[in-house]
Amino acid sequence: MLPLLAEIKTEKDLPSAYLHKLITLCRLQKEREMNWQLPTGNANLSLRELEALKLAANGLNQNQIAEQMQVKAVTVKKHLINAYAKLGASNKVSAIQIAKIKKLI
Repeated sequence: MLPLLAEIKTEKDLPSAYLHKLITLCRLQKEREMNWQLPTGNANLSLRELEALKLAANGLNQNQIAEQMQVKAVTVKKHLINAYAKLGASNKVSAIQIAKIKKLI
């Protein structure tokens, strides 16, 4: 997106303030995506985060995990997202791989 905005920058039809704001937002999003994969430094997963990750590793989807853990699916999603961040993973598959390597699951 940033290369496209840089190309459009030469156009006279778009107000420069609008274009500048778009470029700033894209850069912020890019930074968030890069920082998402950095471990938080706290690899101590909570018991619920570990439980959700173990169930995910067994092939259960969020609704099935929620049923097993007797919580709402949104709670499972929160546990998994927290686990991803703590492990420095960007998705479920990489989180499970990292957790297995670290012998957490």
